[in-house]
Amino acid sequence: MAKFDGAFGDEMIDRKLSLPSFADKMEHAQRQAGTAAYHGLTPVYEFPTQATADDARKLLDSWGITTIVTRQAN
Repeated sequence: MAKFDGAFGDEMIDRKLSLPSFADKMEHAQRQAGTAAYHGLTPVYEFPTQATADDARKLLDSWGITTIVTRQAN
C-alpha cells in the first residue's frame, strides 16, 4: 500500500522530516512512485529545508527513483 499525506491538483504530497536510507524506505518510495504513475499523478516529498530535500533527491536517484519530486515545504 502507498500512503500520502494529502493531494493538491495532480500532486500526491508526502511531508517528511528526512529520508532514511533503509531498504524498506526504498520499497515504500517505489510503491508511492508506481501508484502515483498508475493514476497519472506526480508524487512529491516535501521537507523542512532545501538541504534535506537535496539530500533526499540524491538518495532517490541512487535508488533509481526519478519520478518523485523533492522540495522544501512552504
